[in-house]
Amino acid sequence: MTRSRGFWSLSASEVRAHARIAAAVLWVTALVILLGGSTYRDPFDQLKWTDFVHFYTLGHIARNGPVSDLYNPPTQYEHQVARVPASAKEHYLPVYPPQTALVFAPLGNLPYHVAAVLWALLSVVVYGGAVYFAWRPMRHVLAPYSLVGVAAAAFPPFWNLILHGQTTAIPIIAFSAGAIALAHGRKMLAGLAFGLLLIKPQFGLALAVVVLTCGEWSMLAGLVLSACIQALAVVGLLGPTALMDYVHVLPRIASVQDALEPSAARLHSLAVLTRLLPGYAAPLVWLVASAVVCWMTVRVWRSTLPVSVRMGALVIGSTLVNPHLNVYDAAVLAAPLVSLSGWLETQTGRVSDLRRRWYPAIYALYVLLFFPTARFMVVQLSPLVLLVLMHTVWRMADTSWLDQNVEANVPVATVHPAS
Repeated sequence: MTRSRGFWSLSASEVRAHARIAAAVLWVTALVILLGGSTYRDPFDQLKWTDFVHFYTLGHIARNGPVSDLYNPPTQYEHQVARVPASAKEHYLPVYPPQTALVFAPLGNLPYHVAAVLWALLSVVVYGGAVYFAWRPMRHVLAPYSLVGVAAAAFPPFWNLILHGQTTAIPIIAFSAGAIALAHGRKMLAGLAFGLLLIKPQFGLALAVVVLTCGEWSMLAGLVLSACIQALAVVGLLGPTALMDYVHVLPRIASVQDALEPSAARLHSLAVLTRLLPGYAAPLVWLVASAVVCWMTVRVWRSTLPVSVRMGALVIGSTLVNPHLNVYDAAVLAAPLVSLSGWLETQTGRVSDLRRRWYPAIYALYVLLFFPTARFMVVQLSPLVLLVLMHTVWRMADTSWLDQNVEANVPVATVHPAS
């Protein structure tokens, strides 16, 4: 009797075909958006590169002054419209730390589209490099980089990152550089790299729990040093006023939280689920759920698993507890998913059974990031898939599942993908 193949039992050729189709659809659409319409607005009347105009304005102010306009919404808006008149419909609140303005200062005096293309190219290099460095140690057990690269190009958050001109490349650098430093036993250097998350501090919640709970004092020292370097750079290049203005803005951010939140269809962390609850139940349930995710992250971090697995848990945990995870920020997941998949392929015995849920969950994540369920129903399902991935990594830390005859970070077999 012939046994029918399960729905999720896809061959490498089928996965490659799906990835190529998705990548083609996404990037042809991107070309239509960027080349169509008018010079500055796309065929849907959205500003091209969307959020980049805000960072472009911050960079221009940092370069030309006055610095006091960085956290003054009306005057910041005047700078924005003066540089890009077609952006008059767009309004942004000054919530980013002053380091962000320094990052974009070199682009601030360039023509808008030139600056946007340069930032997009930098984001592509950072994203592609992170995926490559995650794939390279596992290249003997994973598909060729041509397939992994196509799958990475088809990852919907990456597409959104480029079109929005957002700053997710910086957290990607922080997590990837931190992982490389930890792999070489350089915990203080890892802390220095993780300090870049101060530019998007909502990514640092799980990291703070791990550092303090696990007593990672060398990493903490690196984090403090990174914060000091960034503060000195701000004071030295922009003056102390910029830093003090940002400190004064911080208490007001909570009061404008509703204005900062995009539609639920664009959010993909636990917060998009818990905010459906009434009254005080929403923050309370979010705290409890985040505490559980952080506990799972700590459990993996304290295990004997290799750095690639522990960092994978940290990044997935960081995305889940992030209170403001827009779709483009989920691009940080690409490299960890590659490294975690590679490690799973090195395992035999009971732990290899986790692959039965791992790859379907990744596939489902692609689909739900491409077609967010919150567009047509109340619940956003992508955070539930991320919870499945997090739980799977947590199960990897169960030593009773591990094949004791195999070193956790050494490939044991070569997989030859079907053509």
